[in-house]
Amino acid sequence: MTTTRTGRRQRIAKIVTGCVVVLAVAGVALAGLPAWATGPTPDLPQKDVDAWVMPLDRYILVSEVTATYVESLQTIPCMAAAGYTWEVPKRDIEAASNHLGDVTVQRPLTAAVVQDRGYHPAPTHDPGLLATQELNARPISDAEYEAFVACLKKVEKVIPLPSWQRDQASQYAVALSNAAYDAAQSDGPVVAAARQWQVCMGGTFLHQPLPASPADMPSLSVADRFATNVEGSTVSQAERDLALKDVGCQATSGYRNALYEAEWKRQASVPKKDEDLFNRVGNANEAYRETVLAALARLQLAGN
Repeated sequence: MTTTRTGRRQRIAKIVTGCVVVLAVAGVALAGLPAWATGPTPDLPQKDVDAWVMPLDRYILVSEVTATYVESLQTIPCMAAAGYTWEVPKRDIEAASNHLGDVTVQRPLTAAVVQDRGYHPAPTHDPGLLATQELNARPISDAEYEAFVACLKKVEKVIPLPSWQRDQASQYAVALSNAAYDAAQSDGPVVAAARQWQVCMGGTFLHQPLPASPADMPSLSVADRFATNVEGSTVSQAERDLALKDVGCQATSGYRNALYEAEWKRQASVPKKDEDLFNRVGNANEAYRETVLAALARLQLAGN
């Protein structure tokens, strides 16, 4: 007997594809952000402007698509032992995670990033997505489904899934991080340093004024010149050179350091109502992220 019952297919689709259901609480966090006159963020890390280490980083989970991809890969030998061929399509996890955006936080450009892709956005095309969707769509017998669920339970004993509370903390941390980054742009020292950045950049590009802040790069003239929003467009050396100059000017103008301090100041405190949540979660999300990424590295090294 085969079945295509919605519940079963959705269960497998979530595990294999990494679909994420964003809880409404994230929207509440964004809508109710205070002016940071709040309680301290627990256990502040050491500052590191080069790595852009921030107080809320440790509460952010690994992306949902990464976690579910690792789970699915780990079921392969178990399913084989049960007599089933469970072929999981290879995924571009970085691109898939960028597309999902569930753990995306804003960061200034770095030399490594712009050397790779200039002002072009982070890749979001995952070649394995179509094959994964086809896998999800195939009919599956009751016996195979039960075997999959049993294998999944074994996997989740080794790497238990985060609780709802930890998911909530991660969503709050992402929302608060992005709000802090945006608000930091209006700090006096950041605005003053941005003016120096503009001077360093020469003020114009193709006779068009550059924006008042590097946060608004690429400008329309830059984006048009280098087709940064055109899918499939290539990154030219001229684009890389301009973006590298941008990154260099952010450093020499003092913008990068000023922005880091302004964002840190905001992330160093959290809404009073969330203090207890972050205290209870502690290092659990950071440990889970490291465990999942280590498992992914081992699986990829083994050829999965």
